[in-house]
Amino acid sequence: NGLIIGSLVKPSTLLYDLQRGVDGFTREPIISPLVGMPDTVYQGIRLNIPEIAKAVASSEFADAVKQGYEEIQLKAKGTDKLK
Repeated sequence: NGLIIGSLVKPSTLLYDLQRGVDGFTREPIISPLVGMPDTVYQGIRLNIPEIAKAVASSEFADAVKQGYEEIQLKAKGTDKLK
């Protein structure tokens, strides 16, 4: 499950870095047309991480990403119905 959580954290970190325009690891500026988009663009991507995984990864991995994403959403809402 740690791999799946890492698979969800990395895209979120990348999106955060894109919003700021700075690589969080190297502290170098990110030069890309994806830098500086409106917050709603990044939020839309975050909300669709499971669908993105489904489109680009194996079904087993995408299913695990979806389950991990749902667990995170439930915990963020203060509910943990999966236990």
